[in-house]
Amino acid sequence: MIYNQIHDALAQVRKMQEAVLDKRTFKGYSGQARMLAGTVALVGTAIMQTRLPADTHYHVIGWGAVCVTAMLLNYLTLFRWYLKQDQGAR
Repeated sequence: MIYNQIHDALAQVRKMQEAVLDKRTFKGYSGQARMLAGTVALVGTAIMQTRLPADTHYHVIGWGAVCVTAMLLNYLTLFRWYLKQDQGAR
């Protein structure tokens, strides 16, 4: 009888440990952030194609702006995920 109780208690502890580890695991950027970053890249491409002179300097600056914007979107999404995890721990 005591053996069964110990076995059940250990099984419950393992389930709780798996739940905690699963909740804290970052599973990738959200689909919304990826779609938004892709849209930024497409809009940046269109702007560079039609509005900028055919000079390498302008295109390097344009792609740099696209990169920085996409990185900000992804890291803001990551920060939002972190805040949600922090609220769940309280």
